[in-house]
Amino acid sequence: MVTNPDLLRRAQPSVTLLKAVLHTKHLMNQQVLRLARDLVRRVVEELMQKLARQVRAPFSGALDRRRRSSLRVAKNFDARTTIRRNLKRYDPDARRLYIESPFFFSRVRRHADRCR
Repeated sequence: MVTNPDLLRRAQPSVTLLKAVLHTKHLMNQQVLRLARDLVRRVVEELMQKLARQVRAPFSGALDRRRRSSLRVAKNFDARTTIRRNLKRYDPDARRLYIESPFFFSRVRRHADRCR
C-alpha cells in the first residue's frame, strides 16, 4: 500500500502510516517518495499543533494572583473575584448573576521572555 502512489494520495495522514512510510522508503521510486514526503510533512504539522499547547504552557508564566490584567484571556480568568465584585447585579427572581466586569489575573513573565 505504501508504495502505491494512488493509495498514498488518498491516505489519511496518521502516525501509523508515517511509521510504514519510514520503514519502506528504500523501496519507493521518486514519484512515490515525493508523495511520501508530503504525507510526512502533514503528519509532522499535525503533531506540532497538538504538542504546541503543552510546550507553550511552561513558557507563558505562572499566574500572579496579586495583580490584575486588562488582557482578557480565558486561562487567566479570576472567577472568585468576578463573582464577588458583581454580586450586586444578582437577580433573585431569575436566579442569575449578571457580570458587568470580569476580572483576570496577570502572569509572571519568565526570564526567557524578557531576553528577547
